[in-house]
Amino acid sequence: MRITPLVPRYGSVGASGDLAPLAHIALALLGRGMVRYQGKIMSSAEALKLAGLDELRLSYKEALSLINGTSYSTAVASLGIWDTYRLLRAAIAVMALMIEASRASTAPLGIEVNTTKLHKGELEVARVISELIIDSKNVNTSGRTQDPYSIRCIPQVLGSVLDALNWALHNVLNEANSVSDNPIIINNSVYSTCHFHGQYIALSTDLLNMSLAVLGNLIDRQIAQLLRKEINGVSNYLTSGPWRVGLMLTQYTAAALSARLRELSTPSTVQNIPTSGFQEDVNSMSANSAIKLHEVNSLIAQLIAILAYDAYVVASANNACENCGKVTAHVYGIISKYVAGTQSHSEATTRLMSAIDELSSLVSLRINPS
Repeated sequence: MRITPLVPRYGSVGASGDLAPLAHIALALLGRGMVRYQGKIMSSAEALKLAGLDELRLSYKEALSLINGTSYSTAVASLGIWDTYRLLRAAIAVMALMIEASRASTAPLGIEVNTTKLHKGELEVARVISELIIDSKNVNTSGRTQDPYSIRCIPQVLGSVLDALNWALHNVLNEANSVSDNPIIINNSVYSTCHFHGQYIALSTDLLNMSLAVLGNLIDRQIAQLLRKEINGVSNYLTSGPWRVGLMLTQYTAAALSARLRELSTPSTVQNIPTSGFQEDVNSMSANSAIKLHEVNSLIAQLIAILAYDAYVVASANNACENCGKVTAHVYGIISKYVAGTQSHSEATTRLMSAIDELSSLVSLRINPS
């Protein structure tokens, strides 16, 4: 029926269930809350009537069951994790073009050399990037003995982010498929438990937020490196004259975004504030952490767009990517489509944020939450 309850974003402390947000959802079922229906905000009683539905009538324990769980935190985290996965794939696609544009060495990115480490995420990232640039004629042409860490260490840095995603996904899937009510009734026996506590969600999204701050720092450094003549092979800041700033301001923006990510990476888990007269003295703040993941994802998307634009400009200055591999040429083509006709760096990067899904579709990144 597409009746959507109106739920305040904040209000849960991630223990005793997500009481406040879930109460707003439960009220909508009872005809006492506010909802959005057919594009309009109205009372749930009115929406249920228009949809031909009866208000829910509750029996024993059902009211408590509707609000005394981690459903809100888990749902918000689940949506955020999916977006993170999309962004990781898009980031890898753009980083492959960045490697092309910087003419970097493929030695640190190879599968064989990365099997000497036992981290699954590192090996998976190495595999994916190696496949993306396998037929490139640009790589290994810079003459540099060693590339900067932001290029050379992509498997280690991005691989650790992927492993963090897998751990978070594992926990969130378990939580989504678990009982989070209290008390629990098993074979007519009643057990007072703490299943409503969101600590698993909180730690999982806290780790993701910190990991994505690391990813944001990596992307910012890659943007900065692409603006160096030693890396791009064209000019500092990709300027066309001595009094022009070129793409320098793209890195300024990236630095601001990266700084904001660091601010947001402070764990919500450690911000415990007791409630209910100290009966509820350890709260997880899982909802706050899960909500924060969405802002973090938004900042990562902006950073990916800036890196895509800068890599595209460098590749364009170097024979328009004609020596790129098949897949990275496709990446270049997607970026070109979004950049065409733009009048400024800002407009170009803004439009490129809409290219995330197309870019991510080019990358087959395996996840393993087990």
